[in-house]
Amino acid sequence: MKKRRIAIIAFILAAVLTISVGYAALTRDLKVEGKAKSTPDNLNVVFSASELVLAETTDGAEASSAVGAPGDFAISMTAANLVKIGDKVVAKYTIKNNNEYDVTLAEPTISETGHSDYFEVSTDWGTGTFLLEAGRTKDVIVTVELVDSSADPLACDFVITINASAGT
Repeated sequence: MKKRRIAIIAFILAAVLTISVGYAALTRDLKVEGKAKSTPDNLNVVFSASELVLAETTDGAEASSAVGAPGDFAISMTAANLVKIGDKVVAKYTIKNNNEYDVTLAEPTISETGHSDYFEVSTDWGTGTFLLEAGRTKDVIVTVELVDSSADPLACDFVITINASAGT
């Protein structure tokens, strides 16, 4: 009786093993699913000031700028010597994706220090995100305009941040 039970168990195990190996041999597709995520530390997105002051800049107004190292995702800009309402400085920055994969750029955020109540800062970005393909560039135009008058020429510092993330 004991030998018969062992024989039945051995037969069932052999049958299961044979069916498993046979199924694996006949099935050729292997589907593997998963997700990969990169953190900004791994991204190589570079900002550069390709044209700091464009033709639309008001006479006498000045701008200076500093761009961060790859991974900083920020541009610092100073607007100075704006006197009359409507005086402005315009700068064009280029964002380059040096990665081998696409990155998604978030809508720019702007923080101001100094006499920020006197200025209006805008970009030509629009709203929403932008997919920047590997090796490609995108230009961003930043305009700083004096919207409230002052007896003295004013200056204000701005930081324009555009966050980037891997993929779509």
